[in-house]
Amino acid sequence: MSRNHLSGDFPRFLQDVPYLRLLNLSFNRLAGEVPVKGVFTNTTAVDLTGNSHLCGGIGELGLPPCITTTNAARDRSLALKLAAPMACTAFASVVVWASVVACRRKMAPPKVANPLEVEELHWKVSYTKLSNATNGFSPDNLIGAGSHGSVYRGSMSHEGNECIVAVKVLSLGQRGALATFAAECDALRHARHRNLIRILTVCASVDGRGEEFKALVYGYMPNGSLERWLHHETRTLTLVQRLNIAVDVASALDYLHSDCEAPIAHCDLRPSNVLLDDDMVARVGDFGLARFLGGADPSGQASSVILKGSIGYIAPEYGMGEKACAGGDAYSYGILLLEMFTGKRPTDAMFLEGLTLTRFVEEACSGGGILSIVDPRLLADVGGHQPQVERCLVSVARIGISCASELPVQRPGMKQVVNEVEKVRTSLLDSQTRA
Repeated sequence: MSRNHLSGDFPRFLQDVPYLRLLNLSFNRLAGEVPVKGVFTNTTAVDLTGNSHLCGGIGELGLPPCITTTNAARDRSLALKLAAPMACTAFASVVVWASVVACRRKMAPPKVANPLEVEELHWKVSYTKLSNATNGFSPDNLIGAGSHGSVYRGSMSHEGNECIVAVKVLSLGQRGALATFAAECDALRHARHRNLIRILTVCASVDGRGEEFKALVYGYMPNGSLERWLHHETRTLTLVQRLNIAVDVASALDYLHSDCEAPIAHCDLRPSNVLLDDDMVARVGDFGLARFLGGADPSGQASSVILKGSIGYIAPEYGMGEKACAGGDAYSYGILLLEMFTGKRPTDAMFLEGLTLTRFVEEACSGGGILSIVDPRLLADVGGHQPQVERCLVSVARIGISCASELPVQRPGMKQVVNEVEKVRTSLLDSQTRA
């Protein structure tokens, strides 16, 4: 029922439809109070975006409270006028949805809507509110900058609570910035997982000078990026912490490829796009290059991964014009895994004349010299556990080498990778406990 020009008071009777499991009323002209029962108790099952005059509902919807009206007779009249057509539409939607679910198991993945429409998503936060949250986008609050924008630390109210946020302001003068904004919004609204960065809201407005302004608001990750911990932080990650992060990142990719509503390839996995929360749980972010697997390209254009992928982490087949795929993410994960345990970037100056990070680790494994190439900080507290640690590092290296295979068909799926890394971690912890 999306974009059907429906108008009038919100049809409250829909909360009593017993078999209604999904409801998309987005981008209509409905107004009034949203119910709090039935399908409306599940925010992931209901899409009400684009109806700017709604109120009430459960708190997670982020709608304003309703102002009581006394014109009950008018409300009842409008409800009666809408009830019959809306009930028919709702019933038809349920039937169509059930048919789609049945067919989806036999056919290709469903067509994905043009993500450029995502610019109409959730106009929940204004430019003024973001400016206030970041103290006028003060340089003191700047925590990162890249080719497509800058990220600021801010403080604002979300779902009734004051929270620290990260505000990513897009550099709209950069080529591809709008497509990046659309791709990231569309990918993240389809994805919900503990190891993915959560998008809180977006802003698509004008700034104080009347110029176009677009921003994404995320939960703030106080422990920064994996990149910082590997190459800039005075503190270091322990072996177990690195294994935990490896499991977290693999779990995020497995979800995106296999369990997400619309399967997604991240297409830009690297340490700077892996962030760590208060508990050092890793979350994958920056979906600006994300592509839906088996469906339409989110930009509505040919894939631009060849031009925009990160050197050293991008799968080699992308350079030959291949489309984005789950195997491309597996390759990037393999490189990231090897970097995590060696402390060496794939673009390190030592990798010349055919020597790559993958080959460097492969030669060390085959020659029994794994301990000579790992990040020396990992070995500082090994003590009497050196044999167990060495076995662990060899196992991790082999997983990374397998993922970073030049041939896509030789790379494992991420579900298999999750299982293998978890086994390595469990084996290490068990051996240390026995000792």
